[in-house]
Amino acid sequence: MVSIHKRLVDASIALIGFGFSAAATAGAPVMVYGPAVPTAVPLMGGAGLVLLAGLLAVLGMRLHRRGGGGATLAAVLTSALALASAGTGVKLVDQATAIPVATDQLDLAGGGSVPVIGSFLNIYQNTSGVAQVIKDIALPVVCPTYPTGDPLECTLGKVIASEGFCEIDCRDVEE
Repeated sequence: MVSIHKRLVDASIALIGFGFSAAATAGAPVMVYGPAVPTAVPLMGGAGLVLLAGLLAVLGMRLHRRGGGGATLAAVLTSALALASAGTGVKLVDQATAIPVATDQLDLAGGGSVPVIGSFLNIYQNTSGVAQVIKDIALPVVCPTYPTGDPLECTLGKVIASEGFCEIDCRDVEE
């Protein structure tokens, strides 16, 4: 009984810590976007949920039958997941550029936020599959050239079509 109580306390502390970290980033320079037209966000279907529930039931029964072997199985599954995710071949650097460019994707169909990096040309591509509208822009301290009046510029209320893009230029252009 003490073990269950300790786990609940540990989980509560972890969730409280997550809330504090999310609150700490609330003042960060970001661009907030959302769907231009309210759309349904695809979720796991009923068949997928039944399959997931069955898998979890089988896993729970196997762990319960073994007794104390749950920690070993959890370690093996965590290691396998870490190896599988590390082997995806994510490119850290795609190309070298002569200007400081930061790219990001508007990839959440229901909307979200992306960072705005000071002293960089920030380029945002809409990969969410639905048109997105710019709802708010919080600029970093170092962003001397925004707004420029460029038609590709991200501005409040601008609608970005699916696969379209916009940019926020925060470079200090000296001539």
